[in-house]
Amino acid sequence: DSEVPLDTSSYNCWLNLLARTQTSTAVLQLLREMTRNGQEPDSISFNTAIAACDRESQWEQAISIFANMKRTAVKRSTV
Repeated sequence: DSEVPLDTSSYNCWLNLLARTQTSTAVLQLLREMTRNGQEPDSISFNTAIAACDRESQWEQAISIFANMKRTAVKRSTV
């Protein structure tokens, strides 16, 4: 098996690519996969997902992500 495990930075690059080229659903699926694979999302991960939801006017989902960010005690930043 030659798979290289992804770290948080790698996931963030992938999230950013999906946010620019795919739907917010794809971004949220990858965010969940990231957690399942043992990588903790950081403020960049959450902000990317929130921005993807914003682009599609998915404000309820964006608020849910923000609430999850608060629950996980990730330091929030101003975007």
